[in-house]
Amino acid sequence: MATSSQFHFDHAKGVRGLARWGGKSSVPTLLALLSNDDHFLHDEIYNALGKLQDPRAAAPVAMKLGDFFESGKARQCLREMGETAEDAVIAVASSADPTACLAAVQLLGEIGTKKSMPVLRKGLRSGNPKVRLAAKVSLDQVRSRQSSDDDK
Repeated sequence: MATSSQFHFDHAKGVRGLARWGGKSSVPTLLALLSNDDHFLHDEIYNALGKLQDPRAAAPVAMKLGDFFESGKARQCLREMGETAEDAVIAVASSADPTACLAAVQLLGEIGTKKSMPVLRKGLRSGNPKVRLAAKVSLDQVRSRQSSDDDK
């Protein structure tokens, strides 16, 4: 009988294989697997989704930004997805959940484009001082990236 650690290892290998061989067609299955309680397996799922950079994964992953246990993994996944995730992160930046809102505003500083600027400007007027500061920093990061892109 397989040990518990062997069970997790086999499932993690399965997720990697699914993403590698199934490519973007595996995204719905990977998203369905996020609903299980095996947080060890979630690491592999987020890694796979980040590498696949499929827009279908962006919104479900962005919804995890407010989850205490999942937010770090979700954030890294969205960071790896880059501009592909921008619309989904913009949607979460307007969230009433202060944790999700703050994480989204901070993440937009890393992946955002001009499209993010209106929601970041709105963040400058937030009642939450952490969101206001994050919005200012993120706006500066986006502007800096945009001006360096314009120089190319």
